[in-house]
Amino acid sequence: MNGLFLIAGLLVGAILLRTQAWTVNHISPRAGAGAAGWLIVGLLGRLALVGLLFYAALRQGITPGLLAGAGLLISRWLLLAWLERTNWHWIED
Repeated sequence: MNGLFLIAGLLVGAILLRTQAWTVNHISPRAGAGAAGWLIVGLLGRLALVGLLFYAALRQGITPGLLAGAGLLISRWLLLAWLERTNWHWIED
């Protein structure tokens, strides 16, 4: 059961990185105040997703909670290292 929370953390971390990259790609100075609202909605959505992950994991115990947090960190490190190594970036110019 504990391994599921590590895998869930890995998946949530990948989703967070992808949604953050999508947000950065769609920021425009011409968008105005509406863009700031969507940035806040995206931030709150990502925080809610992480909160749900930790809520579910910590209901099972401290070990699943730590594994979920480790999964979040590991997925971000691995994805960012892979993007840097392949010289391929999600961020568009």
